[in-house]
Amino acid sequence: MSCLPGQFHRQIFPHCRSIVKKFRNTTNPAPGAKRIFYGRADDPDIAAHLTHSITSGEAINRKYDSPNFSKSRVYGIETPHFEDGRNVSKSLNRLCDWQVKRAAKIVSKRIDDFKEKFQPQIGKALDPVPSEFLRGKGRERAVLAAVRQSLKKANYENFGMLLEAFRHYDKNGDGMIDKNDLRKSCFQLNLNLDSELLDSLFDYCDLEKDGFINYLEFVNFLNWKDKKAVEEFEEKVITKGYPVCGVPTIRSDIPTPRIRRISDRTNYGDEANAYALLFPSVFGQKGVYEGDFFKSRPKAEVAKIFRNIGVNVSDERFEDIWKQACMKEQKEEVGVQSIRNIMDEIHASHTKDRC
Repeated sequence: MSCLPGQFHRQIFPHCRSIVKKFRNTTNPAPGAKRIFYGRADDPDIAAHLTHSITSGEAINRKYDSPNFSKSRVYGIETPHFEDGRNVSKSLNRLCDWQVKRAAKIVSKRIDDFKEKFQPQIGKALDPVPSEFLRGKGRERAVLAAVRQSLKKANYENFGMLLEAFRHYDKNGDGMIDKNDLRKSCFQLNLNLDSELLDSLFDYCDLEKDGFINYLEFVNFLNWKDKKAVEEFEEKVITKGYPVCGVPTIRSDIPTPRIRRISDRTNYGDEANAYALLFPSVFGQKGVYEGDFFKSRPKAEVAKIFRNIGVNVSDERFEDIWKQACMKEQKEEVGVQSIRNIMDEIHASHTKDRC
């Protein structure tokens, strides 16, 4: 029994609160919740609350009175175990991953088309041409487009306006172009068309199907992107006289100066394009350009040019070639290119006869 009273009153100061402190048994205190939670299992006061008075390693006596019960019997299902690791493989490879591996692989159409075109195949050429490539209507349109481009280029180089070109094609002067006139005009422009292609060209131009091509059909064939009705007064208008807004890129409206300044960067139409700069011709490397070939020259000057380059032709033979070129161009003077074309045709005919 403690000699101190149950309560001990400390001196109360005016600036402090009164404190009441109780004294308890500190030698064997009662186990509290904090001590049970943070205490050790071998504490005799705590072990009874944790193990229900069962020591470590002691089997629990369930007090089963069944004759079939035995303490040494093991219950439950046997855990399957394989030393090859098949269960580990199943746990690592999920079902969705197996389904993705077994499913059909999705290939992009662009990749499939690329492999079909550039992957070598047995018995087939690399990049095979499809069966519908330029056959039927497609081939006919492509050939007609090439003929149209050649006619447009020839008309631009030889005539100042379309009406003059139409009058050149109209041999009879009746304002209509028949099939015979078209054949002669194509021959003069170095367009060797067979009868089938000429019929297709004439049928394509003849919209009214009357056997003749008038001026409107002729203009619409050459200007196929801008099919407009041509009035009567527009036939007399020269295309070079159309008002043009702004400064053109190629200044073909002013003459090329004989001596150009270094700072003059104007394109007068005599400059080459990017292809001619990257791959210049043999004549361009020697200082001979396209304008020199198409320039009209007298017969003596043309004969001298061919003799200087090593073409030995007799005077009678050259006279015959000159007459054919003048008849084809319908001019008194022709250029070097016209003579070259006649010589190429003669050489091709001789080669064909030998074969």
